[in-house]
Amino acid sequence: MEASKIKTASAKTKPAKQGASEKSGAVPRLNTRIAPEDMTTIVTVFTSGRSGTSLMASLLDAHPWIASTPDCVLMGFYVFWEEFCDLKYDALIEAFIDQFGSLFDGAAPPKNPKSWACYGERIGFTTMGENRDQTLSADADVFRLSLREMLPQGKTVTRRLFIQALHLAYADAIGHRLEKGAVILLGLHGPSRPAVTAVTEDFPDSRLLHMVRDPIQTLGSHFRMHILDAKAPIPRRPLKVVRARFLSGCPALENVKFQSRAVRLEDLHQDPKRTMSAVCGWLGIPWDETLLQSTFNGLKFWNDKASAHQTSGFNEEIIAQKHEAYISHFDRFRYTVIFASRFQAFDYCLHNTFLCQRVVFVMLLPLFVFPFRIEMLANKGGWSLESLKYFIKFRLLVLHYTFSPPDTVPVLRPNAIEN
Repeated sequence: MEASKIKTASAKTKPAKQGASEKSGAVPRLNTRIAPEDMTTIVTVFTSGRSGTSLMASLLDAHPWIASTPDCVLMGFYVFWEEFCDLKYDALIEAFIDQFGSLFDGAAPPKNPKSWACYGERIGFTTMGENRDQTLSADADVFRLSLREMLPQGKTVTRRLFIQALHLAYADAIGHRLEKGAVILLGLHGPSRPAVTAVTEDFPDSRLLHMVRDPIQTLGSHFRMHILDAKAPIPRRPLKVVRARFLSGCPALENVKFQSRAVRLEDLHQDPKRTMSAVCGWLGIPWDETLLQSTFNGLKFWNDKASAHQTSGFNEEIIAQKHEAYISHFDRFRYTVIFASRFQAFDYCLHNTFLCQRVVFVMLLPLFVFPFRIEMLANKGGWSLESLKYFIKFRLLVLHYTFSPPDTVPVLRPNAIEN
């Protein structure tokens, strides 16, 4: 649906329902001692795909010093704001509830064009709880009433205040009691540069947490999800996936590196308590045992449907996969050469450190004439001129990033307490 049509539909939403709390005159807010303006620090978790972003968000979910919404749903928040920011009070609240309905019913299809991929079944919001038979939910009436109380009536609402108020109202809607000065976890999942610019404009002290993973492991996970099950050849996909690996853990903007850190998925699975302790130290929040539980809105989270392991929380099998269906031994060696600088940047053990030398890469260039297994799978319907175009682009991309590797953010290692 086009943005203009969405706006018209949302602006005509029926007046808010008179919920039980409103009829009785009761104040619906659980966190009445906290004003939205008290929440001045915000953290957003970045991903380049298949690196544990939803896991990190689910571990932070129940912490009393974290105000959050379920991961991914607000991916389209800034698209929403551009379209609806001129609405006043009730109309703005109703537009938000309409556009992000999956916050209140995990089975509801998303209406926001940027959040199209965040439907509940795909993310895992319809198979939650101990027996995987519960659907994510929140009380929309409590959210509406709480948000009304915090936003100025008859005035234009600032983007910063709306972000603060919606997270506080959502905590009320799910019965999550917060501590004063709680940190906002903004679930953008994979923010664009314009979104990061907006976040840092509204919250200059924002923290940017990058989830990273062994590049070859991430490639295999991406290939399994996007290519093997594809119904039609997609020759451009290998290029896009490899580019994302080079950009993983890069500063979102040139001026935010000092407020950015990277957490390795391997550390999270192998040493969860010390890794989450390091995250607490960096965010300036105390330790809480909920950091070892993977939940959204208090319900046990079992990973997204695209994962090979439908497990909750930590499982070292996830980081031990070989992905041999998509990565041959020959390919693995070539990927090790390609990503040698990334292995070094994120403190992964690289047995053959000489591979990081550019002269060695030049000597090995003839090896890249041969297609990778994933290129063969992406073109299983037959090679075309388009296939050849992406075959060449793939190798030019590797050359570019090998000789001009992108910058990376510092790695936050287990128990590395930072201010």
